[in-house]
Amino acid sequence: MYAGAVAPPAPIQYDLVDLFADQPEWFARETVPHLLAWLREPKAAATFKLVGDGATEMRLELRWSAAALAARLPGLEEEVRRLAGGESVRLEQTPQYGAYALAGVVAATVLRRRVVALRSWLPPDLLFDTAPGALRGIEVAGRSSKGLSGLRALAVSKSADLIRSPDVAEGWLSLWCTIPRVSMLLKVMA
Repeated sequence: MYAGAVAPPAPIQYDLVDLFADQPEWFARETVPHLLAWLREPKAAATFKLVGDGATEMRLELRWSAAALAARLPGLEEEVRRLAGGESVRLEQTPQYGAYALAGVVAATVLRRRVVALRSWLPPDLLFDTAPGALRGIEVAGRSSKGLSGLRALAVSKSADLIRSPDVAEGWLSLWCTIPRVSMLLKVMA
């Protein structure tokens, strides 16, 4: 399956409210509204094709209860409406932060890892270990279109960025697209 990962049986079924337990609460609180706005999915479910190295494929079946999420995030419905409607200065970050939420799901289910910090301007974006000179984490990107071919092109540049980072001991790529719903999870380095 994924080199170095513990693979759950396919498909991966995940309730989005579990992100609050599987990753730090601050992480879920800041990413879930963006994910819901990015998905623009009224039926509280979304399925992504998850492509690994080689011909490996799985499905991520994401579901959520608006009421359960609103209990954790007061004002969620209004925030999602504003983000989806272009009424936020964070509009351009919606795909990025939505992809962070999805990467958090994959980190918890496939990699069995927990995000401990974010990294700005240098890869990887989400860190599992912050040991100096031996960082471990996932570089993340979200796109609204272009599908798997667009993600493959993006993987080339993102992989090169991870490889050039001398302080990274373990690096993954988690790339997401909403139209069509597809993702790539690749281990780039040890």
